[in-house]
Amino acid sequence: MLLNERFGENGKIRNSLFFYTEKFENDNSAYYKYFVEPEDITYTEQNSIQSKNLNLSNDFTISYAISENLYIESNNTLTLHNKNQENHLIFNGSNDIFQNLERQERELESKTQITRKTDYGVAVFDIYLGIKKGKENFIISPNQLEFQEEQNTKLSTNYDTSIDYQGIDAAFVFKNKKTTYSLTGGFKHFNEVLNTKSTSNYNGNTIEIDSLTGNNFAKHFEPHAQFKLETEVVKNLFFSSKIDAKIDYYTKNKFFNTFFLSNPQIRINLKKTKTGSYLFKYSYKTEIPRLNYFTDNYMVNSYRNLKLGIKEVKALKSHNYLFSYTLSKVEQRLHFNASISYILYKNGLSFYNRLSETTDISKLTYTAGEKTLAPQARITTYINPFLTTLKFGYQLRISEKPVQLNDNFTILNSQTSSYSFNATTFWKGIVNFKLLANYSINQTKSKNSYVKNKRYRFKLDSSFKIYDAYFINIESNAFIVASDFYETNSLNIEYRLKNKDWSLGLTIQNILNTKEYLLENAFEYSQSIQSYRAIERYAFIYGSFRF
Repeated sequence: MLLNERFGENGKIRNSLFFYTEKFENDNSAYYKYFVEPEDITYTEQNSIQSKNLNLSNDFTISYAISENLYIESNNTLTLHNKNQENHLIFNGSNDIFQNLERQERELESKTQITRKTDYGVAVFDIYLGIKKGKENFIISPNQLEFQEEQNTKLSTNYDTSIDYQGIDAAFVFKNKKTTYSLTGGFKHFNEVLNTKSTSNYNGNTIEIDSLTGNNFAKHFEPHAQFKLETEVVKNLFFSSKIDAKIDYYTKNKFFNTFFLSNPQIRINLKKTKTGSYLFKYSYKTEIPRLNYFTDNYMVNSYRNLKLGIKEVKALKSHNYLFSYTLSKVEQRLHFNASISYILYKNGLSFYNRLSETTDISKLTYTAGEKTLAPQARITTYINPFLTTLKFGYQLRISEKPVQLNDNFTILNSQTSSYSFNATTFWKGIVNFKLLANYSINQTKSKNSYVKNKRYRFKLDSSFKIYDAYFINIESNAFIVASDFYETNSLNIEYRLKNKDWSLGLTIQNILNTKEYLLENAFEYSQSIQSYRAIERYAFIYGSFRF
């Protein structure tokens, strides 16, 4: 639901309200394999999931031009989300496990911006605040994480989380001939709370589990400043630099420290030469991770997974490099872009995992030496006789990450590559098409394992416009995963008239009534094959109204 109205000569009000609720069932089976020493670990799951979701969001914006040089805008967003999910699971074909998750989230954000034009440039003032609260109740029965043999134990975990923040920023932008300066300053206050309580129930007796219970709190007070300069050194050669720094007065439970976080950046851009445009950028990044990385107690993620945070709070630091080349030939209707980025982490986050057939217990830890290299290339051209745009793309991501699995240190070398082709028609008739073809390869190597999978995807969108009133879209998807072929398809018919505030539509999903989907995934040291029972063919009618 959308409201877009003017008031007075210089005011505008815009409000959009979005609401949906859904209920669905999903049955799937999965096979998992971990490549660890001294021997690989395998297990299976059969899941029967029932889920209910309710979402409501409202965005309200009011703006007003007080004068030609003074403008004010206020944006306010409210979001509500409820989720209830039940999963009846069979582990390794014989062990029945019940998981129930109830979650509530509430979020409110507000930001007011004042813009003032001056004889020397522009001044922008921002005042913002926000609050997000969440409650979660997670039940596992029987409790698999305490290694008890009794079959009627129950693990109940309650999470109570909140985030609230407030801040003020002021930015001033000046321009002198070919040089632009900007100066930004302000402060931000940020609080996080993550409280958990886990209890085990056996024969009516409730026992609190200390290792799964804790009160975690973090507070940031961050004065910050930024200076940015951009200038044209010679014709078409631009240089820019940014110095961004903040002081983080950080408190976590009984820990307090002051962190100086600097984030400098330089950028050199040579534009519009005969051979193209060239860009080089370097940045140094420092940040403090969020509270969920520093929990003092284990967090329950599933019937088999626990995760423990890091005790010591440190800033994460990394060097980031980017080189990019762009060539545009407007008359030939050709655009080419290629880039390569490289990230070297001075210190990053890794994990120590204790894996078994029934449990996956991980502890976060700091590590050095993680690297990521990511080249990519894209070419776009327009074929005038066929009124069609063609796009070809290639992406590669290579990473190196140290981890520790079951007391064995190893380096995970991961590589993901993707080849893509897109075609879009711009015909003036009643029909147009969009075509996508994609081929991707994921592979990971470690000291004693090698994981690899391939995936093909094809997509065809057929759009029809009849009498400027009926809009028909047919979407067809095809996949080849682990040598298996499956497809998805849908039909949408919508009736809408020009200058009307309403529309009416019909959607049909899974037209060919596909019964099952298969997904094969390879990630770091694990491999999985999942089979999903498809939702049978269904249809629904919808309407929309705008005022």
